[in-house]
Amino acid sequence: MTLNIDYFDEKDAFLSGSRVQANYTYMDHTFESYNTVVVDENGENPEEVNFDGNTLPGIHPHTFVGGLDIVTKPGFYFNGTYSFFDDIFLNNENSSEDDSYQLLNFKIGFAKRISDNIGFNVV
Repeated sequence: MTLNIDYFDEKDAFLSGSRVQANYTYMDHTFESYNTVVVDENGENPEEVNFDGNTLPGIHPHTFVGGLDIVTKPGFYFNGTYSFFDDIFLNNENSSEDDSYQLLNFKIGFAKRISDNIGFNVV
């Protein structure tokens, strides 16, 4: 699911552009039918292991990314992004789990067009 909202889009105003973005993803993936055979460290004593119904490892069930972009008439701008990634399982048994984490990223800069073919951007 994605949502983009443009608050300002007026080239002559000091605050000439602004956008808020939000993206959310939900993934519910499980093994329908997955059996395997494991052996001990000597390669002996085979044993069947059933992973039916377990969550697939390495997939974040919930992911959210939100952002804010602001542009001014003089050329100053701000881009900010916040990301959240849910806990994930690390193995097929779902016995080992990695914690959720969050990221914050932002950039401030100045961009200007001198002519149709020439411009610069300082970050």
